[in-house]
Amino acid sequence: MRIEDRVDPFKLHKLAEDIDRRTFRIMAEDFNKAVAPDALTALKDNIRQEVSTLVAEFVNDLMELKQRLGLEELLSPDQRIPTVAELAQQLPLMYSGPSLAKHSGEDQEAWKRWTLTRLNWIIHSWFQVYGSLTQRLDPTSPVSAVAQPVDTGGANPIEVPQPMQIELAASTWQLVRRMTLEYLQAKANLLQAYGQDVPSVNINWVREANQVWRDAEKAFWSNSLSADILLAHALRDALLQALQLTGPAYPVDMRSLDTCQLPFLAQRAGVPLPFTPQLLGDVAFQLESYHSFCAKPDASLLYPLYRIVGEAVRHLLELPDDPTVPERVRQVLAEVIGADDANQQAQASG
Repeated sequence: MRIEDRVDPFKLHKLAEDIDRRTFRIMAEDFNKAVAPDALTALKDNIRQEVSTLVAEFVNDLMELKQRLGLEELLSPDQRIPTVAELAQQLPLMYSGPSLAKHSGEDQEAWKRWTLTRLNWIIHSWFQVYGSLTQRLDPTSPVSAVAQPVDTGGANPIEVPQPMQIELAASTWQLVRRMTLEYLQAKANLLQAYGQDVPSVNINWVREANQVWRDAEKAFWSNSLSADILLAHALRDALLQALQLTGPAYPVDMRSLDTCQLPFLAQRAGVPLPFTPQLLGDVAFQLESYHSFCAKPDASLLYPLYRIVGEAVRHLLELPDDPTVPERVRQVLAEVIGADDANQQAQASG
């Protein structure tokens, strides 16, 4: 890229390129000394030894369950993993299972079939995610990435150790852990459907209030393409927590409440906001618009939005508990829904 002197009289573009080149040299020399690939490989090997004990016990548990209930259709480790197309065909069943069948004697068989299908789905997913974990921890998998300055045409590449590979493996392990608990939960449901007197398994995940914001903050400072939607998600999450709309059912489909509407709902319900609802609504709309058009916003535009969202999230999460908020929110939603119904009736009669 060449920029004329009339635009760049102080050669800022060339200076940035020179800094980029020197930065790569620092990564090639100093960073390699601080984070040695051998140390990352040893760390990966230690993690692999820890997690390798789970798969054998998982298979043993699965075989015991098959023998106890005499279910040949229950997935075996040597059976073929379904293709993506087959998973897509099964997906509607996972979201529209016979939720009331277990309460009806005539539909008991349907409930059995659904709980078995659900358990098979989890087992398939478990083995695939565990397989991804073992690949990331494989001794032959790289712990370095090849990089080169953008203006060298691929010449003089360097290998840079990637501690993030360890972080990715640790995150994949958390998915395996979650699916293990979901397997036990579905297994209990299956045993109950087949008349076994076993207790249900309830999974209560503890989530820190600001976890969504931390994910958005990390995405922004990582120059991630998903920073816009994660910032919008963090704002929505904080508003929902302040409105206490994260628990019981409310007289509205939450999917019909756009993020840009939530600040106005908060204002009408008496929830104090750090900015005007118009501003917060505009911020949410702008962030979601970037995402909708798959557009990467200018960093100089995204940064102020990041600061505004961060301030709003901190303010909303630090609000004291107010037990009167849920009722006020219900009243506002009921008024809005009632007004919409009246308008629809008036339009129909007109």
